[in-house]
Amino acid sequence: MPVSQPQHSLSACTTRSSATSQIAWRQALGLAVEIEAVGRWEPVLLDITMRTAIARAAGTLGLNAIELPSGAGHDAQALAQITSSGMIFVPSVDGLSHQPGEQTAWDDCLNGANVLLGATLELTKGAFAS
Repeated sequence: MPVSQPQHSLSACTTRSSATSQIAWRQALGLAVEIEAVGRWEPVLLDITMRTAIARAAGTLGLNAIELPSGAGHDAQALAQITSSGMIFVPSVDGLSHQPGEQTAWDDCLNGANVLLGATLELTKGAFAS
C-alpha cells in the first residue's frame, strides 16, 4: 500500500537535500561530480501484522519501539510488493548510519536479534501444530 503524497514529498526532499550536500562537499574538495539515477522505488507501508508483532516483541523485552518511515531501498521495500514484510532498526552509535563510521553496540545487536526472535515466534504461533 503506497504512503500518502506528503511523505513522498518529504522523501524526495530528503533525498535531494542529501544529494545536494554530497555534491557541495565534493565540489569544495575539487572533485568532479556526476549523478546518474539508476532506479526509483516508491516508499511503501510495511505489513501491519509484521509491524505489530515487532512492536509487541520489543515491548515484551522492555524496549521502546517507534514506527519509522524509511525511504531507503531496503529489501523489505521490494518484498512488500509480493509478501508481508517488516523491518527492525537498531540504534547506531552517535546516530551515524549508512557511512563508513557506522557502529552499533553489541547489546543493541542482541536486542534487535531478540526482537526478531520474539516477532517470529508470535507470527508462527500455531503454524506447526499437529
